[in-house]
Amino acid sequence: MSVASTLAFGTLLRQLRKRAGMTQRDLAAALGYSDSLISGLEQGKRQPDVETVIQRFLPALGLQDDPALASRLLEAAAAARGEILPAQHRYSSPHKPTGRLARSEGSHRIPALPVEVIGRDEAVLQLSNRLLGHGGRLLTLVGPPGVGKTTLALAVAWQVQHLYTDGAYFLPLAAVNDSHLMAGAILSQLAPDDAGSKSPPDRLVELLRRKTTLLILDNLEQIDSAPALIATLLAECPGVTVLATSRERLHLRAEQRFPVPPLELAPAVKLFVQRAQAVDGDFRLTEHNHSTLNTICTRLDCLPLALELCAAQIELFTSAQLLAQLQEHSLDTLIAKLWSKCCSQKETESVSQNLGSRSI
Repeated sequence: MSVASTLAFGTLLRQLRKRAGMTQRDLAAALGYSDSLISGLEQGKRQPDVETVIQRFLPALGLQDDPALASRLLEAAAAARGEILPAQHRYSSPHKPTGRLARSEGSHRIPALPVEVIGRDEAVLQLSNRLLGHGGRLLTLVGPPGVGKTTLALAVAWQVQHLYTDGAYFLPLAAVNDSHLMAGAILSQLAPDDAGSKSPPDRLVELLRRKTTLLILDNLEQIDSAPALIATLLAECPGVTVLATSRERLHLRAEQRFPVPPLELAPAVKLFVQRAQAVDGDFRLTEHNHSTLNTICTRLDCLPLALELCAAQIELFTSAQLLAQLQEHSLDTLIAKLWSKCCSQKETESVSQNLGSRSI
């Protein structure tokens, strides 16, 4: 892990301390330090010493049997000094993970990202730190269809999921339209054998009340009562954190918001090339087609979904022919002609509304 992609040491320390069930005073007492020193480390006002982290922090936080988290804390300590952790300091444990760790690993339900996440490194780092920081337990990624909210949420979830002792779960909710169905959909993944007599929202609160869990709630915009259910979960379940995606803000007091922007041009071109190569292994970015691809990406507003769908046609058209299609047809016509096999009618309508019905 590079310095640029490492979570802030203070943010990670705070989450690992909470994961261990310790207050700042508890950790300070275990280490023989002052409360103010622990506070300074967590706020980024003090720099950690890697050797001290190895010798004292890892045992105090119970990380001897968790080499993955131990390594992340050490990498963050080195990164706080602008360094990369030396190979000889990379932590490994001779013991196999047992007990709590083994159960925790089995409860993570985050789907693997099918492809490399392009152009979002800075956003992933920023959002991971915000999610684990002091800003609250609800973070909503807001943006139009096709901008990449779900992919970004999954990338963040992969970065932080192991810090939640009772698991992290990805819940796709595009087919849900009310809070009872939403609660039932979440229950079906968290506790598939649950069959209590109470309402799904009440059973969900009972299930999560004493758990430390990350819920990734994807596509909330069509669920009018979603904010009320989320507010209840946050109020009744102090260990629950919610990472949501929606076209609109949830209008909750606890909500942090992050407007997901389109890609910058260079990452947009890289994404187009990557997806084009998935259907044509011989496709390359060259001096000859670079300008054409720049224009294609610009005309598609650098929206990831539009780029992926357009690039998928590279086996039928050259890049110059694709640009001609974009120049000659309105987006509605282009979608009907090229994209109808790639996504649902609802999704294509959403992308069309986002880009507009202009000739592009």
